[in-house]
Amino acid sequence: MVIFYVLQRPQQPVQVCSASPANGGANVCVNVEVVSSKKDTQRGLQGRKGLGHNRGILFVFDRDDRYRFWMKDMKFPIDIIWLDRQDRIVAINENVPPCPADPCPVYIPPANARYVLEVSAGFSRAHDLKPGGRVIVKGIRWTKLQT
Repeated sequence: MVIFYVLQRPQQPVQVCSASPANGGANVCVNVEVVSSKKDTQRGLQGRKGLGHNRGILFVFDRDDRYRFWMKDMKFPIDIIWLDRQDRIVAINENVPPCPADPCPVYIPPANARYVLEVSAGFSRAHDLKPGGRVIVKGIRWTKLQT
């Protein structure tokens, strides 16, 4: 038997939340755009002017891996947060600068990740997010298909 999990298109806003030590342990949430297609994953935030307050983009992959990200054609710095399939923070690259021309540096986590969250630069530090911390992804539904 093979079991597949399919990402259902969100019918409601998707949020990624974490208890923030900087806020006395209160949850801080980011409203995210979910990206799972190869084309959208390659494009990411290229060409955009910014993300906005408590907004981000969540890249959802179908397997664990050490996904590589770069900042080609970006217009603003971001924090890149890698998450494992148990919603734990694997790694954080803070204040990653835009790359206007090749060759651009590539950012790779030290361990496998299932999701990558991109947020405005400084978000991780402002909310004291650290590797090993947990997040909650709200609003994504997976459907199990058996074949």
